[in-house]
Amino acid sequence: MVDAGETPDRVKGLFDGLSPYFDAYLATFGAQVYACVTWQHLRQFIPNDDAAIILDAGGGTGKWALPLARMGRHIVLCDLSVGMLRQAQAKVRREGLTTKVSIVEADITSLPIADEQFDCVICEDGPLSIAGPDRALPELVRVLKKGGGLWAAVIGRYAVALGQAANDARAALRLARGETSYGHHAGTRSRVFAPQELAALFEANGVEVLNLYANGIVTRLLSRETLTSTEYDDELFSSVSQLELLLSEEPSLLGMGQYVQIAGRKR
Repeated sequence: MVDAGETPDRVKGLFDGLSPYFDAYLATFGAQVYACVTWQHLRQFIPNDDAAIILDAGGGTGKWALPLARMGRHIVLCDLSVGMLRQAQAKVRREGLTTKVSIVEADITSLPIADEQFDCVICEDGPLSIAGPDRALPELVRVLKKGGGLWAAVIGRYAVALGQAANDARAALRLARGETSYGHHAGTRSRVFAPQELAALFEANGVEVLNLYANGIVTRLLSRETLTSTEYDDELFSSVSQLELLLSEEPSLLGMGQYVQIAGRKR
């Protein structure tokens, strides 16, 4: 198989199809734990300035754009999927945030935006892996101001390899060794990363790495029934979230998350 990812047309079609149901997925136990842990880290890197302009690249239905707008920040939410953007636009209007959130249909590998427009860029939940980081990351860096913060989450190499091991141990070994860089995740063929690979890519694109985190160490061990539930015990949620948060910063486990998250600053 060719070591390559998805075409823009397939990505657009996939997420247009998912768009009516995507917010229901975001309400599940697994997605809520991921969001809780992410927010504990991400909020440290959000500019403390209501005049700050933030790009939410591949922002889908507004999972991150809306809470940031509620904080008073100005957000440009871009996505390739018109269906996802329609869902986001409806929520923005419903919450009265139209002066805070701008919606742009765009491929993050070719942004219709001038250089150095944003104080902060967020690319959460894996669009950098799906779009192709060799083309997308230079674009995200280009539109970011010097000294601005860049946060991204990519799909973890070793978690995908472990998930593949039971069905195809040979392919899992190739992936873990780095002999191939694309794996199947959530219906897509996406670029996967070990933490050191991700850090090296950011540094090569002029971004100083400030921190790396794992996310999805604990939740990938839970049953599908628990992960997909939308009605769950608050104590269980608290315990799993706290454990996930604790392990997310453990250096020895950094490569074991379903996602590797990175915070950096443009030089």
